[in-house]
Order: sequence, then C-alpha cells, then structure tokens
Amino acid sequence: GTEVTSAVRLARDVEELHRRRDEGHAFYAILLDISSHAGTLPTLTTIARHCRDLLGSDAAAVVINEATANSVRFDSDADAPSPCLDGSTLYDVGLPDHDDEPTGRRAHPFDLPWQASARHDIVGSQGVLGSLWVGSEAGRPFSARDRSFLGTMANLAGIAVTSAQVREQARQQEVLDERTRIAREMHDSLAHHLH
Repeated sequence: GTEVTSAVRLARDVEELHRRRDEGHAFYAILLDISSHAGTLPTLTTIARHCRDLLGSDAAAVVINEATANSVRFDSDADAPSPCLDGSTLYDVGLPDHDDEPTGRRAHPFDLPWQASARHDIVGSQGVLGSLWVGSEAGRPFSARDRSFLGTMANLAGIAVTSAQVREQARQQEVLDERTRIAREMHDSLAHHLH
C-alpha cells in the first residue's frame, strides 16, 4: 500500500513538473513575441492556443472590446479577427463557427453552451481591454490553478494589446508630423513665390 501511494504521489509530482515546464515555455514564447513586435494577431492567437492546449479545453478566445479594437493596428498577414455581434473582436482557436445570419458576425463565445468555461479580464493602463476565455465540452471544471494560469495569460494579453496601442499611437504621431512638415514646406514655398 505504501509503495502504491508513493508511486501515485510521484506520478502527480512528475505531472506537475511537466505542466510547470510547459507553462514556462508558453510564457517565454509569448514574451518573445511581444518584445520582438511579432504582430498583434499572431501574439493573441498564440495566447489563445496555449490556453486551449495547456488547460485541456476544446476552444479558447481572446475577445477585445470595441473601443480597444479601434485603437490597435492589426500589423500582420495573419487571418483577420472576427467581429462579434456586440462590436468586440474575436481571436479564437477551436471555436465553432456560429455566425449570425443577418449580420454575418460571430456569436460571442460567452453566449454559447459549454459544459465548462472560464474567463479572465484583460486589463491595461486604461481599464478593461477585453477577456480571455476557454471552454470545454467534456464538463471537467477548471481548477483554481487553471484559473490562475488563465489570469497570467490574460496579463500577457494585456501587455501585448497595450504594446500594440503604443505602436499605433507612435505611427499616428509620425503621420501627423509628416503632414505638418509637408504643409509647412508648401506654405514656405507659396510665401516665397508671392514675394
């Protein structure tokens, strides 16, 4: 009996070590994407994929609210995100297509029937940017440890979106500066010809 108990405990410890290793690899890959400016879409899709795979769920999604989606430039060649009925934007992995017939927009994953689901707010410096969500058809509830991992991944998604917003603001400032420079040159040229 003691040997069986020890073997079960050892198997659990090994499983926990493997999970921590896999989570560490996921964190590293996402932070590398963020720091190398890999693109908003690929980074958010990678976050959803890691959540789906490491939490043993059937689907995962990053849902960005409408105001945030309007402040981010989708700087990649990846597939475009899906607009939802409520104006939010959806980056999903494994989510079945549930389009609204009249509008052609996606149903919100929170509204679909799942046996088990979990979500965590994605927060940035200006408040809630969206949500990170996972769903499972198997009905196994997500543990407190699963929800903690989801929270960490939501924090990484917040960093990725905030970084994309900062890049977009810098790009818009460059465009504005260039327009101002051209207008000044046109004004100076016209003033020179008039004198």
